[in-house]
Amino acid sequence: MALVPRALGWAQDGDVDIVQNDARLRADRITLFFSGTSGAPATPGGAAQPGLGSGDIERMIAEGEVYYIRPSQDARGDRAEYNVAQDSVTFTGNVIVMSEEGLTRHGIPRSRAVQVLASASRSEQPFGRENGDVALTRATTLEAYAQASVEPRDIDVVEVHDAFSIEELLYGEAMGFCKPGEAAAELEAGAFDIGGRHAVSPSGGLIAMGHPLGPTGVGQVAEVVRQLRGEAGVRQQPNARMGLTHMVGIGPVCLVHILRAATA
Repeated sequence: MALVPRALGWAQDGDVDIVQNDARLRADRITLFFSGTSGAPATPGGAAQPGLGSGDIERMIAEGEVYYIRPSQDARGDRAEYNVAQDSVTFTGNVIVMSEEGLTRHGIPRSRAVQVLASASRSEQPFGRENGDVALTRATTLEAYAQASVEPRDIDVVEVHDAFSIEELLYGEAMGFCKPGEAAAELEAGAFDIGGRHAVSPSGGLIAMGHPLGPTGVGQVAEVVRQLRGEAGVRQQPNARMGLTHMVGIGPVCLVHILRAATA
């Protein structure tokens, strides 16, 4: 481990573990930000800079594999900021997955526990002259349907990898939401609108969210979870009970998840 000065604080690298009372914060890297000033210069021969290592700790930023554990709570993410004054932790890039036993142990209502019915992933194969991403999407989605024992008609809301507008049509057909060659007509008829047969990318899709690469899949899951909880506001698909998320590319690889609203 190495403790190195930064412009605004001190950074600890390498499997860092901080314990305070009943709370534990663990990460690959934690940077501490202070309220006071330090006598140590920020640069050789330079003047001391605010927050370089003295006074009270105001906040901590944890990065890498981040874990926050308390008796009543545990969470994992890629980045977290701990505000000392508020005694609060804000995670980014985070989705919590728990077993049924974990729900009971942490007192989380089952009415909010969306179920994961399928999680399928595949990588590229020789698909002949067909568009590789489309063929890979079809194969991965069929695997997910088989895992969940559902059919395309059972899906109420879908978040697809529509980084380009044409992809909504291509992947909608590949997932079986309409017959080949009919996606444009179905879209125009409103079948893929909110309130239609399948609400496709009610979040606005990748173009609307800026397609931030890594966090994109987490954003899709978050949107489908909101839909299945009935908390999507003006984007809400009526009576949504089952949702699907789809990512493809960069390799390419494809991942499809099927989620179901809580049953109790």
